[in-house]
Amino acid sequence: MKSLFFPCHMCGSYDSEMLTPAYLPDGSFCKFQQIVICRRCGLVYKNPVIPELNTVSYSKISWGNGTIFKKRISSLALFLSGFFKEISPKTIMEIGPGPGWLAMSLQDLFPASKYILFEASKDVAELTKQNLPNATVIPATIGEAYINNDFADLALVCGVDYLFPDFRRAIEKIHKLLTINGYLYIERNVFVESEAYVGFPIKSYKDLFGANVLMTTWFAVDQYKQFLTLFFDIVSEKSFFHDETEGFKCIINGFLCKKKNIRSEYYDGSTSWYETNMASLRRLNKESTNPISANAKLQPVVTKLWNTFQFWRLHK
Repeated sequence: MKSLFFPCHMCGSYDSEMLTPAYLPDGSFCKFQQIVICRRCGLVYKNPVIPELNTVSYSKISWGNGTIFKKRISSLALFLSGFFKEISPKTIMEIGPGPGWLAMSLQDLFPASKYILFEASKDVAELTKQNLPNATVIPATIGEAYINNDFADLALVCGVDYLFPDFRRAIEKIHKLLTINGYLYIERNVFVESEAYVGFPIKSYKDLFGANVLMTTWFAVDQYKQFLTLFFDIVSEKSFFHDETEGFKCIINGFLCKKKNIRSEYYDGSTSWYETNMASLRRLNKESTNPISANAKLQPVVTKLWNTFQFWRLHK
C-alpha cells in the first residue's frame, strides 16, 4: 500500500504533535493517518497520507448546474484578463479544472492561447473535453503527468491544492513547469480559521478535517502567503465572498504570483503560527462532534468514553 510520510511541508521539521486521527470516507477514524500540527511553524497537515484509504472521486454531477460557482468564475476571469491584457499568455495550464468553466471564460478573452488541462477524474475529464473540444485535456493528476519543465506561461490552481497527496512536491512541480517569467494564480478556502466550506459550516474538527478526506493541508491565511513566497512573488490578491450558511461565511482567497527563479528550500521558522493555529482550533473543540485527543496514547480511552456517551445520549 503506497504511503507518504513527510516532514512539515513549510519548514521541513519532523517535530509535530497529533491533533486527531484522520477521518475515513465513512466518517470513522483512520487507524494510520493522523492530522498533526508542526511544533516549529504551526502548519496543520495529514501525515502520513495513504491515498488508497482516501477513496473519494468527483463526478459530472459534483458541481450541480454550477450557478453558485459561475458568478465567482466570471469575476475571476475579468480579474485575470485585466492583468494579462498586455502580456497574453501563450500557454495556460489548469490543474483541477472541473467542468472547465474558468478556461471557457478565458478562451473568450485569450482565444489565441493554448490550453492544457489536468483533471484527475476521468468522468469529469470527459465533461471538460466536451465543454472545451479545442483544449488538451489530460485525465491525470499533476503528479501522474510526465511533462517537460518551463512550458506554461500561466498556471491556474483553483480550489485543489489542498487535495494534493504530496502537497509540497506538487507545488514544486508547478513551479518547474512555469516559464522563466511565468505566473501562477492559486486560490483556496481551506484554512485553519475558515468559517465554512462551500455551503458547509465548520463547527467541529470533523467538519474541518473530515468534510473531504482528500484534504491534506490547513494553513493560516498569512502562513499560506508566506509559504507561497518560498516559490513565488505575490503580485496581487483577491478574495471572494462565496456563500453564507447558518451565519458562517465561505471566503475564497486568491493569489496571483510570479515565479521566482531562485527559490528558498524551506521556511526559516522566523515566525511561528503554532499558537495562532491552536487558538483557531480551540474554537472547534467546544462544539466538536468527535473526541479530539492531543496524545495518541489516550485515544483508545477517549474513544471508548465517547462511544459510551453517544450510546447513552441516543438511548436515553
